[in-house]
Amino acid sequence: MRDGPTPDPTREPIGSGKAWGRLVANGAPYSGFGPRCKLMTHAARLSKPPHRPGPAFSRPERGPCPMVLPITTTMAGAATIINLWLAIRCSQVRVQGKIDIGDGGNPRMLARGRAHANFVEYAPFFLILLGLIEYARGPESWLWIASALFMVARIAHPLGMERPSPNKLRAAGAVLTWLILLILAGYALYLPYAMPR
Repeated sequence: MRDGPTPDPTREPIGSGKAWGRLVANGAPYSGFGPRCKLMTHAARLSKPPHRPGPAFSRPERGPCPMVLPITTTMAGAATIINLWLAIRCSQVRVQGKIDIGDGGNPRMLARGRAHANFVEYAPFFLILLGLIEYARGPESWLWIASALFMVARIAHPLGMERPSPNKLRAAGAVLTWLILLILAGYALYLPYAMPR
């Protein structure tokens, strides 16, 4: 161990920049816990600059981060677009029929309003189940297929609502929606007990 003056720890914190600089300049050990402690050389000091905190919301420089829940994110955007489309269809009938509140006894307004409400009833459950299963590392190819079928079903259902009942579009949209939600719900119940803990 090399001889040299040791700074008084009561004057400056041992972790401060001035204390480190004095220890390096004097060649003294940075700790007094025994011979196994190493000296902090000037080269090591230069190679490891002290951390300077940036702005409160600054992000440390790192490599590109992988996308989180890409399937759920895509389907959430698609569901939002479908929801807006359904709302616009309702607004068109309201403007044409001068309907302020409710359906005004207009069959088209009743059908489009019910189609919009039906979508809002099912889409949240689908997105919640999809996000949880994807986060739990569910099969991506299967989730993509199920998601695409759900969106097709939710487009077919409102198109069939304005046609004479029964019709294939409305029935196919409703049945396919139920089937996909049932499969997702069953898989969500299965996952917690199938994955290792």
